[in-house]
Amino acid sequence: MKQFEGLIRVIKIFGWLSIIVGVMALIALITTPTAELNLRSISTVILAFLGGVLYLVIASGLAKRKKWAWYLGVVAFIYSAIHNFLLASLVNIVAGIIVLIFLAILFKERKAIFEQQDKLS
Repeated sequence: MKQFEGLIRVIKIFGWLSIIVGVMALIALITTPTAELNLRSISTVILAFLGGVLYLVIASGLAKRKKWAWYLGVVAFIYSAIHNFLLASLVNIVAGIIVLIFLAILFKERKAIFEQQDKLS
């Protein structure tokens, strides 16, 4: 359970950091006179912000032991792992390995989440 609680804290931290980075990047795009406001830069900023919101939603649901949060976390982490491994830089490979560790913790705690939900029903 300590690993699961630690995972929830880490997901919250990643969520808030992604939101902060997204907001800072948006401010940089708006205030930099030489910055090109193209679709790619705007979409990158929006995706960073939305990714942070998604992580916060997952962390909140996991803290309440909700099944939907477990499923959403599995889907988000599998996507993130595949995406990072496809990018294939050293930083992305390390990020992909970290995400696989997150997935392992989620799968380890799956039984506890689903049993608790079944007892409440």
